[in-house]
Amino acid sequence: MNLILSRPKTEAEAGLAAQFEALGGLNAARRAAFAQFAEAGLPNKRVEAWHFTDLRGAMDTALPLAGDAAGPVGKPESLMPGACVIALVDGRYSPAHSDDLPAHVALCTDTGPMATKDSVLALNHAFAAHPLHLEIAAGCAVDQPIHIAHLISQGQPKALFARVAVTVGAGAQVCLVESASGMAGPHQINLALELTLGADAKCSHIADFAAANSVLVNSLSARLGGQADLHSFAMLSGGALLRRQMFVALEGEGGNVTLNGVQLGRGEEHIDTSLVVAHMAGHGVSRETFRTILDGEATGVYQGKVVVHPHAQKTDGKMMSKAVLLSDHAVMDNKPELEIFADDVVCGHGATVGALDEDQIFYCAARGIAKPEAEGLLLQAFADELIEALPDAAAIPHMSQRVADWLRTRKDVAQ
Repeated sequence: MNLILSRPKTEAEAGLAAQFEALGGLNAARRAAFAQFAEAGLPNKRVEAWHFTDLRGAMDTALPLAGDAAGPVGKPESLMPGACVIALVDGRYSPAHSDDLPAHVALCTDTGPMATKDSVLALNHAFAAHPLHLEIAAGCAVDQPIHIAHLISQGQPKALFARVAVTVGAGAQVCLVESASGMAGPHQINLALELTLGADAKCSHIADFAAANSVLVNSLSARLGGQADLHSFAMLSGGALLRRQMFVALEGEGGNVTLNGVQLGRGEEHIDTSLVVAHMAGHGVSRETFRTILDGEATGVYQGKVVVHPHAQKTDGKMMSKAVLLSDHAVMDNKPELEIFADDVVCGHGATVGALDEDQIFYCAARGIAKPEAEGLLLQAFADELIEALPDAAAIPHMSQRVADWLRTRKDVAQ
């Protein structure tokens, strides 16, 4: 006799199941996605990919699903001048808040199913009722940035699911901007961006997520063809729990991916960057570099894995995570990993955690700079080293100002 033990559902998981069944009229792909989620449930620290982040504990209940916008909607903050805004309000495309599409860009509402092993991404596929698909025509360079703006209407706390797929045709070029605004919840937000880059395509991606006291999970999935190039940068701040997870597959020869980001946390905020980069073909290059600044009792996470498959010879992969702790109570968890199944590669990783250099602060003090200002200068430079490497120079002032605003608010709180 075999005894089968089933894990009891949490209140949030039971609530999600009830909400899903109440939707009705669901297609097979969405039902399969929810079945995958239901089998695994909300992840906690026993799940290796979520070893430092307990989403199950952070979601004690399932908030009501966002429907048609019932309250005022704020205007998305401009990350880059002249960007074409594509707005999703409460997870649904809103023409009233969006601009006309630039040439060579088509928009439809059929993204199709997507295979995933991540239960939270499966949950997104199940509940994202109004997915969008942007297609960049092959061989074309889009002449203005495309800003995917996630907005949430004011009102009671709610659950928001949004899914956007972007296909960049062979030889095409585009700059994508992604942001989440008005998230001062406490909301539950699950966002997914799926990128497919054809051969020789180029895509720069800039993301800005400020979660306030919400629970926000953002998933980036990307597939790169031969000689394709993806450069993604993210600014993360706030959040009762904010997790950005990335799944990147270099499927063609000579693919190039750069994943960079800055994390800013204070109070009891929890900010997590986790990624998996899979080199599936030879001569690929990957770089992952992240900077974290933590104050108060904040927790930061960097969990990165680079997997080099057997046929991915001549792979060049490097990752680095650096963190500055401004409080004895702040915590940074680093877990860089390499899985290499090829024998002709150059791969490495590193991680550092420390406090501000007292010698540098003394150097500033000797030149008449007060300690708070000296700390601000050093921290700004720490973050700006990554920000100034953005391939789209027009985004640099906004991102640098985001850090400056956070540092100024930190100083005001300390006073």
